[in-house]
Amino acid sequence: MITLKDKNFNQNVNKYFNFIDSYDFIACTCPSCNSTGTLIKHGFYSRRIKINNVIKNLTVLRVKCKECGKTHAVLPSFVIPYLLTSINDAVMVIKDELDISKCFSTKVLLKKSYSLWINRILSFCDNIFVVLNDLHNLVIECSKRFEMCFLQNHQGKFFCI
Repeated sequence: MITLKDKNFNQNVNKYFNFIDSYDFIACTCPSCNSTGTLIKHGFYSRRIKINNVIKNLTVLRVKCKECGKTHAVLPSFVIPYLLTSINDAVMVIKDELDISKCFSTKVLLKKSYSLWINRILSFCDNIFVVLNDLHNLVIECSKRFEMCFLQNHQGKFFCI
């Protein structure tokens, strides 16, 4: 999986599509075999994403490595792999969970889902709210420190470009 760490997407599906339409992936490194200059556009698939309580369709690019033959999805940084919720919406839930004025029953349900990631973030920062307000760097930091996409619970090959 390859995540595009562009601040300009701002949860805009059209900006992501325009970017992948013009970007030359030949300069990227394959997450599977680490070959450089071997990725080519291979196809697209459609998925849905919930942004600000509106479900939108997103056309996701797949690239293929000419060296090892593996294919990789190229996702914008506002997408959490395998989840319908956007990263901004998920962070809002985490912030709500951390707000002690919220309803106790809601906190209990959310704590099960996000407590692991709250602890991971706290392992490298003193003020979690500062980190959660900079989603662009949060995505990059999680990929470097934990070798996984933010809010994912399985490790794997994961690159940001």
